[in-house]
Amino acid sequence: MKRILVIAGSAACLSFSGAAIATNGLFSEGWGAKSGGLAGGGSALGLDTMVATSNPAGLVNIGDRKDFGITYFSPMREYTVSGAFSTMFPPFPGDPVESGSVSLLVPNFGW
Repeated sequence: MKRILVIAGSAACLSFSGAAIATNGLFSEGWGAKSGGLAGGGSALGLDTMVATSNPAGLVNIGDRKDFGITYFSPMREYTVSGAFSTMFPPFPGDPVESGSVSLLVPNFGW
């Protein structure tokens, strides 16, 4: 019985893995000015409280501090479905789909 549950759970996770890849490229390299400037290396170094978004263990050496910031984010994304309709839900026709927002200001804070 346990083996059947493990196989069924694995099959369920694999069937939705395509939807998880759909947002690839929108996750920020770093949260906050210091971490963003290191192109992802800030999650290993733990320079500010925003390290908790990607590596909670980085808070060990932070101490008692407060960090505030605003990040400019420009998600100019586009995709086109070719061939058969998309198997993901909801199914999109073959027309190009573009992001509606050109510019966003994303606040960040931690303590």
